[in-house]
Amino acid sequence: KGWLWNTFVFVARASLLLEVGARFLPQLHERLSLICPFKDTDLEPWALQQAYALSQKMSFSRSVLELCPSCLVVSRLPALTWSDWGTPERVVKSLRKAGLLPGWFSESDLRVEPGGEPVRRRGERP
Repeated sequence: KGWLWNTFVFVARASLLLEVGARFLPQLHERLSLICPFKDTDLEPWALQQAYALSQKMSFSRSVLELCPSCLVVSRLPALTWSDWGTPERVVKSLRKAGLLPGWFSESDLRVEPGGEPVRRRGERP
């Protein structure tokens, strides 16, 4: 009893995220602030990509959340079932187990070629 599970579902004011970002990730914060002159220009995507490409890799959980426990609140959840929905097949398996799979769903809906075209069985018509 009394376990905590970080589902990484969180709610925060944008102003608080900016504040803790400046405090705990000063280099990234500074680099992102350099994007302002490019806002709403054709170069904005490039400037954003450059800012991240030139920044060191870091973990939000380790670099911010672990260093700012006073910024966090924990909420008790009712009994629940956890499902890793990393693939469409896992989503379908969870929905099927819960009896929530829609009647219109077909297993062939899961088979999709790169580019979005459904994979058809031999002899199957579009």
